[in-house]
Amino acid sequence: MKFIATCKLGLESLVTRQLHDLDIEVTETADARVSFSGGVEAMVKSLLWLRTAERVLLVAAEFDAETFDELFEKTKAVFWKQYLKPETNIHVTGKSAKSTLFSVSDCQSIVKKAIVENLKTAYRTQVIPEGGQEIIVEVGILRNHVSLCLDCCGAGLSRRGYRTYNVAAPLSETLGAGIVLLSRYRADSILIDPMCGSGTMPIEAAMIAQNIAPGLGRSFAAEGWWFFDKGVWARERQNALDARTNQKIDVRGFDIDERSIDLCKKHAKKAGVFCDWRVQNIKDFS
Repeated sequence: MKFIATCKLGLESLVTRQLHDLDIEVTETADARVSFSGGVEAMVKSLLWLRTAERVLLVAAEFDAETFDELFEKTKAVFWKQYLKPETNIHVTGKSAKSTLFSVSDCQSIVKKAIVENLKTAYRTQVIPEGGQEIIVEVGILRNHVSLCLDCCGAGLSRRGYRTYNVAAPLSETLGAGIVLLSRYRADSILIDPMCGSGTMPIEAAMIAQNIAPGLGRSFAAEGWWFFDKGVWARERQNALDARTNQKIDVRGFDIDERSIDLCKKHAKKAGVFCDWRVQNIKDFS
């Protein structure tokens, strides 16, 4: 199976390195995306462990299309029965860039119609009720090359599950982890964030230092997919729990706003890490 890990522009090398550390084969790197191959185990590992990726997508089909007829016929020709049941609630999202087919809403409608027609034939029925589990199909078109993917995540990978409250303009977890990794932070060194806001960067640093899988505290859309072995999820979650270390760390977060520090403490507790939080103005640092 082929997968795509999307990420913020400039973080591709970090995603590639993390996939290599997981013994997952990287097949291609492009702007804001890293492609990799593997089975269910590779998918589950990537969802649990990728710190700087935004989403993981399962590639159902790829082809070139310059007309709506081409898009419809080639989408209809995909073997959707391996992923979708008649009762599956199919939600199509889309994006297009530098392509003849630039109307995203039209592309979404055509892809949805083609999938429904395919399922009617595959299941020999005239009715597709769509009252069951939701599966998100993303149609991405770049330079007339179409990728039809299933969204493995649900909520984006930045949603770790520990940040339930926010300050103004919070730093995303994936970007926070990226900054920490690019700084070459080591667990035996001191990390100080003098304007920590809701605590994202110190918490991500602590999770990295203690080898805590960022996806352990949340669920994923792919966990409910009927065509994957659920035993893999239980096994990989247990492996992730066992991988955590008790590494002693010195991670400190400061902010002028007492309410922000209160949030930091709540978030760190939910993430299962300990950081030193203090109310302090950056002007008072010497």
